[in-house]
Amino acid sequence: MGGNLKGPALQYNIDINDFCLSVLDRFLQPNENDNHWLTAVKLAAEIGYPVLNLAAVSKYDGAPLWVRTTMSEAWADLYLSKQYFRFDPLLSHMQFSNEQIVLDCDVKPSADLDPELLKLMDDVKRFGYGRFRGIPFNWPTQSVFRIAIFGLMAGDSHKETPEMIAKARVLAEIFATRIAAPDAKISNGFIWPRKTVLTDRESELLSYLAVGLKNDRIAERCGLAEVTVRKHLLSARQKLGATTREQALAIALQNGLIKF
Repeated sequence: MGGNLKGPALQYNIDINDFCLSVLDRFLQPNENDNHWLTAVKLAAEIGYPVLNLAAVSKYDGAPLWVRTTMSEAWADLYLSKQYFRFDPLLSHMQFSNEQIVLDCDVKPSADLDPELLKLMDDVKRFGYGRFRGIPFNWPTQSVFRIAIFGLMAGDSHKETPEMIAKARVLAEIFATRIAAPDAKISNGFIWPRKTVLTDRESELLSYLAVGLKNDRIAERCGLAEVTVRKHLLSARQKLGATTREQALAIALQNGLIKF
């Protein structure tokens, strides 16, 4: 991969218990006005990372459910408009491994990389960002992958130290359990890609579900097998991060994802 994508991080001896306890103390207050996310951002900056991204991705199809980011709004808009999440190796890596992964956009990319990934890396650097360290978590009992991504600005890759990497691992584990799905009304740096990833068929079937049709009637109207209808609706529910059909419909209606 030409040095752009890298595996496990170097180990560094720090007093993990003391550092972990000091971090946990910062999350003792209730999560009001999004202060847990703001605390996470401050902690990342304190250990040397000016960029922090947290994401949850569906185990069902790899679609991102939500993303928190300190990257610019212009970058977030570009990331969604070009659907870069489909080629983002930091996200796809979560489906196969809990090992750390590094995407370094500061170094010359290898010629054998996917052309879409090369475009992503070029745009990342054009926006002033450089190196990203992704630390994923895959808990068998949960329906989503989570990842914490610590980033440096372009030209700053040499500043990442073993101590920073070790502390990032501790922070990532705490963030993964403390930072939940955001409330869009109050959230800072919140990206909601789910509008982008619903297919036309999934939106259509949700629309029929919203007017009260059962699976068999939906299948008859669309010329599909009933089992196919169930699969499409399950996919939509997973992408919307909903645990029930009713919750999926509520999310879709609130965000204009279905038409009547």
